[in-house]
Amino acid sequence: MLGGSYITEVYDSEWLEDSVVSAVDWVVRYEGEDALHKLLLHLEGEWKIEDVPNILYMKDGVRVENPRDRIRDIDVLATPNYDDLPLEMYLDRPVRLMVMGNRGCYWAKCTFCAHFWSLGVGAMRDRSAIKLVSDMHELQERHGARSFYFCDESMYPPTLEGLCDLIPQTGMDVKWGGMIRFEESLDRAFLQRMYDAGCYSLFFGLESMSQAMQDVIKKGTQVDVVWRTLRDCKEIGIKVHLFFILGIPGETEADMMESLNFMRNHPDLYETLQIAQFELLVGSPIYLKPERYGVNNLEVVSDHARLAYSEVAYDRTRGLTHEEISAYVEEVDNDDMIYRKNIWSGYGFTIYQPDPPVLERPKNSKRPVPPPLDLAKLNDVFKPIEKHRAASTDEVEERRSSFNKVATQQKQEAERRAKAITAERDSA
Repeated sequence: MLGGSYITEVYDSEWLEDSVVSAVDWVVRYEGEDALHKLLLHLEGEWKIEDVPNILYMKDGVRVENPRDRIRDIDVLATPNYDDLPLEMYLDRPVRLMVMGNRGCYWAKCTFCAHFWSLGVGAMRDRSAIKLVSDMHELQERHGARSFYFCDESMYPPTLEGLCDLIPQTGMDVKWGGMIRFEESLDRAFLQRMYDAGCYSLFFGLESMSQAMQDVIKKGTQVDVVWRTLRDCKEIGIKVHLFFILGIPGETEADMMESLNFMRNHPDLYETLQIAQFELLVGSPIYLKPERYGVNNLEVVSDHARLAYSEVAYDRTRGLTHEEISAYVEEVDNDDMIYRKNIWSGYGFTIYQPDPPVLERPKNSKRPVPPPLDLAKLNDVFKPIEKHRAASTDEVEERRSSFNKVATQQKQEAERRAKAITAERDSA
């Protein structure tokens, strides 16, 4: 059997050949949990093969593609199981494990991104805060984990509101972090609650400190909010990792220098960073509407294996040239201070760790076992249990209500946009 994100991207690229499919019994693209369950039922004679979602297979020399489907409520998924992994061989000390707070991207508007094809545009589904607390507690008991990383496209603030309530109520000793957007809702009070509930690091897709470039990539980010959030995180004690993209179409020297000057002059506002040179991704909004962004003469040089990561040659009609951008990238690579902040330099390990890393486990050490988590008691406290229950103050309730209204509008807009992009892609 083949499956996973790589196979999904190969399938989306229309490169998944029959010779590959015929080499295995089944291929699962997109989500696999429901497909695997129903495939097992089929093998036991309890489910029709044509009703197993997301699978490909060969029948009498002809490829069969079953319809795509997704799990609507990811609360039904079990806690991640790491029992078969040699966790004692991992460098993380204390061991850091992944949990999933949501699946998909609730924003899904970034013009440089094509990842949302595999995730499903407008199809973000979130796991309830009480399920996440249960996941972390179970992994603590099973593996002694005290540190968790949310493997989400972006952590969803309403879910974080619930975690900020539940974790202190349980008395759990946990640290956690993950990727997140620069949201207006992340004010100082909210960040402080997150820190008090165990948040120790946040990974922000900043991309550029130029507001003009933010408007081009449609991240929905305001630079004044960036400054406020970074200063609040520093004062509260939350470590920050920043992602940058150099060479966004239309970027001028002034735009570039806003990002570079920030990196050089404000290293106190971030723990680590990650710098990438802009790549034009097949299927991204910039690829689909190149003239709108100052790009033309597109040519897919290689579509081997991954549509989203094919090499695309193109010309720029405004802003810095390819050569000028490459020179800036080389300049950054040779900057000693920026190098020390680069997560790939060897200095970046601390962003993942709430405590200094310990490279050896003491002999005969026992894993700490947390006290039992009384979910029934929590249910009594949170009746009726809301997925995104905010703190019981008028101020936070108002912020939560406002954010949910905006989030609903964003998801509706993403679904409308997805249909338009799909129609345009199909007609191309």
